Amino acid sequence: MTDETSEPKSGFKTVLVFSMLFAVLGAVVVLAYYATFSRPVTTVILIRHAEKIIDPNNSHPDLSPAGQARAHELARMFGDSGINAIYATQYKRT
Repeated sequence: MTDETSEPKSGFKTVLVFSMLFAVLGAVVVLAYYATFSRPVTTVILIRHAEKIIDPNNSHPDLSPAGQARAHELARMFGDSGINAIYATQYKRT
């Protein structure tokens, strides 16, 4: 009779071990999903300076008419986009 009672316990242990493994695996999958897809998105936009007036005697030139048009278009495109920070050089053409 001891052989018959040890088999159900062995089967119970196997089911218990597999149940625990599936529970842990499920928890890992859920945590991996949230860690991957619930992060905030950061978007970085790089823009080269607008066109400047070409003047070899002026190291700090203003924007050309084309550069001014480009700057206005960029302001229109990104004006209401929710940009949090802008980094620029000290030059007028930026």
